[in-house]
Amino acid sequence: MTMGNLDSQILSFLKLLSELGSETEFQKIQIEPQALLPGPPPDPRTKLTSRSGPPVGFVPQSEIWLELGPPTLPSIQLLLSTDDTTLVNKNQVIVLGGDLSQLPHGTYPFAQVILVAGSQLTEKHEAAISSLISQAYQANGCMYRAAQGRIWLRLRKGSIDSGLNFRVLGQAIFQSIYDQVPEVEACEALFITSDPQTVGKIVNFSECIYRARREILKERFQKVGKDIYECDNPVDCESCPDGPVCELIKETVQVIKKRREEFFGKETT
Repeated sequence: MTMGNLDSQILSFLKLLSELGSETEFQKIQIEPQALLPGPPPDPRTKLTSRSGPPVGFVPQSEIWLELGPPTLPSIQLLLSTDDTTLVNKNQVIVLGGDLSQLPHGTYPFAQVILVAGSQLTEKHEAAISSLISQAYQANGCMYRAAQGRIWLRLRKGSIDSGLNFRVLGQAIFQSIYDQVPEVEACEALFITSDPQTVGKIVNFSECIYRARREILKERFQKVGKDIYECDNPVDCESCPDGPVCELIKETVQVIKKRREEFFGKETT
């Protein structure tokens, strides 16, 4: 996947965002540069690893105040990257719908879109950035679940009363990314809690992107004579945290196929 393709994805998303902004009340929050203090230098052993950090937290049903993106409602998380820093409003957080402190107790659809830009940024950084996003939620007391593009959060009332909001989460996400992936020069975040229809538009947009990425991966597999199997992960194989498991499965399939051919003979078409 070339950065040019990624640029077109961001441009398409910005067009969609302008359409959503005309339909739904939204607020823009600018995180001041002084709020993002430099952290420790990135550890070269973990910078591009997506399995580091604290374990995923858990909020039991009895303690839930807000539940965003549960399985019964639409949800989506999307990471878009580019080497063109002019396409990303640095340190800006956009909220469509209510902020965390404005939402009454209950469940809500949820969409999260993170835009990152950097002249030296490549798709190989995406897995590390995705991991850092999850760690930012965990560090702020959120239960965070993510799979196949969906995102599911549970928050306690105590966290909201203590001042947790999308500004705090956005700042934590930006800080973590800047500290651990210095190739990122600008970050922007969008959070949507408004209604299923609005979140659904982001879901539909994301599905188009995932299909395009999957086709690119499929072409890569075909060039090297491999089968993409039934993988639904849109991340580049070289960046995917499940890469070792995937390779083990492929090797196992080849062993089984070879033994089957030895026992039954090679199938002919």
